Amino acid sequence: MPIKLPACEPCRTSKQACDHSKPCSRCRERGSPSACLYRARPFKKRRLEQAGSDLLGFSNTDPPAALPNPLPETSHDSSEGLTIVETPEPSRGMPSYPNPGFLGSSSHTTFFEHIPRDTADSGQLPTYSADEEEIRNGANLIDHIHRYCHIGSCIALVQSWIAGGVNLALAGPLITTCAEVTQHVFSSYEMSTPSSFTPARSISQTLFTNSSQPLNAGDREDIAHWCTAFGIHNARWEILGLFFAALAAATSHTPKFEPLYRSHQAQRDLEKLAVRFSDRCLDISLSLDRLNDLQLLLQYENWISHSCLHGDQSYISWRKLGDVISSLYALGYHERVDPASPPLESFREVAFARAFSGDTNVSLFLGRPPRIDRKHCRWLPKQFQWSADAKVDYAAETQWSAICAVLKGEALDLFHVEDQAEKVRRANLIRNDADLQWASLPQHFRLETTLKECARPPKERDFLVSTLLNHLHVHFLLHLQLQTRVNDPGPELVAIAARMFSLAIESILLKDFLAYSGTTLDWKVAYYGLAAAGIICLSLLKQSPIAFDSGSLKAQMIQDLNVLVAVVETGVFIHPIDPNYALLSRATLTIKSLLRRLLSRDTRQPAPLTETDTLVQGPTAITPETWNIWDNQHLQDFEVDFWLNLAEHPFLIETPTESLPTSQV
Repeated sequence: MPIKLPACEPCRTSKQACDHSKPCSRCRERGSPSACLYRARPFKKRRLEQAGSDLLGFSNTDPPAALPNPLPETSHDSSEGLTIVETPEPSRGMPSYPNPGFLGSSSHTTFFEHIPRDTADSGQLPTYSADEEEIRNGANLIDHIHRYCHIGSCIALVQSWIAGGVNLALAGPLITTCAEVTQHVFSSYEMSTPSSFTPARSISQTLFTNSSQPLNAGDREDIAHWCTAFGIHNARWEILGLFFAALAAATSHTPKFEPLYRSHQAQRDLEKLAVRFSDRCLDISLSLDRLNDLQLLLQYENWISHSCLHGDQSYISWRKLGDVISSLYALGYHERVDPASPPLESFREVAFARAFSGDTNVSLFLGRPPRIDRKHCRWLPKQFQWSADAKVDYAAETQWSAICAVLKGEALDLFHVEDQAEKVRRANLIRNDADLQWASLPQHFRLETTLKECARPPKERDFLVSTLLNHLHVHFLLHLQLQTRVNDPGPELVAIAARMFSLAIESILLKDFLAYSGTTLDWKVAYYGLAAAGIICLSLLKQSPIAFDSGSLKAQMIQDLNVLVAVVETGVFIHPIDPNYALLSRATLTIKSLLRRLLSRDTRQPAPLTETDTLVQGPTAITPETWNIWDNQHLQDFEVDFWLNLAEHPFLIETPTESLPTSQV
């Protein structure tokens, strides 16, 4: 079959034969050899647009100078006064197949890696080019961000939040660069004609082009050099997504910022808007099928945003965490880390450690099995050597949380050990490991005084609280697994629960002297505080004479329960629109009923059942002595169901909705 050759534009438009030379014979005969032009892609479809299309809002040849944008190839026919624009392929350029990320020893590639390849036949991999619909959707997002977000004030809020010494736990070192890129992107939008839609389209096309390129950051020496891989002139969708994740966190932890909001409702509205924009940027990034470290950071911070906005009990938060874990497995960070620069390797290790501890803690909170199996995590050690001058920062908090998560997982495994002697033996080993790790911590990492007496900056105070709560929670789970009857907790478990709960309550009272160090205050109260409060309530109901070391312990527990009821009901700590309000309000309702009974009469001598009560309840009526609903169950969490079941205790069921007098609260 003869090869089809293109015709020059004058011959093609006049429908005359062309000899395909440059210039062709017909153009030489016309005396206009300079007009003999050939299209770059002559056999692709094209569309014609008037040269004055820039009057409609955009120009095909003059993109905004602020964001350099690769343009379609064009050719000009001076005789017709038209601009011929070569459009991309009708269908989107797909990524090379396969795009698998990390493939382990059991994958199909194990066999083909032993077959030599002929590099001469490998060819060039196809590149990605976003289609018109994708660019238009991206432009709509840019336009909505510009319309509904005052970018200058949002950047000021993020910068003010960071100036307080806090930041995102994982992507914190990049947020300053993200803010600069975001400001640069939208300043180019504002410099264009307000009625024009083209600036948004140009920005969208640039973001798609840059986001489809690899980061090429493996040889960077430090974070500053790594940021240059996606700096101002390499804006990506991931960068915008990380900025809005930082905006959501800054909004959540800044009660008032008058340029943007004054009320708690307005604060929540801005947080929701920031999370929504972060979602859109993440969806666009993932649609490119170019999984990389930057997308992993965005996935993690986006999960944290949803956790703060909706709570960890919401399905969307649970699914977002699963997406983070899937990306970690796809990148192979559970098994090995590719040779890279120290900052990049550190980022990957911290990302996996935070996801691992988050998966363990959320699984405990919800009573669900974890999704990261420790036996597949080769590099995750249970022991860690701390330097005496280690800094109190997010990396240290991450390392300690991961160590405690490993110990918590081992404590939960005791549930499957049926032999009691073997269970006690393993529990002692885990307890020794936990105590050894606590003793190896630098002195300035341990909270050994009351929180009020701790003269440290707010961020370090919060870090010390998280460190101690994590350590106590390991011992809490160990003693919980060793209980033969959960509704009859032993004195050691009660003492640990009382200490955990007291620290959580003290954190609420001194919340203005704490700053975000990786875990939010409402998470500390819901995760650690409610678990401890549940054991305390069970011990107060049982009233065993050996449950309390002294009368002062019982008095302190009752006082702390009163404080929790007060701060929840008055809205000092949490608002009805906050994600954990339903859980805390259900718990405080049951706690109020318990406190009212404790303060009104002696609980050790319950009123005898009347004849009417016996007739109504029957011979199998449940009494405080026979009430035992949690035996033979794997009790891991203290979520809503726990407090619903506790409210059915015979001692509390008579008046579950009665309130404490104000003077007693």
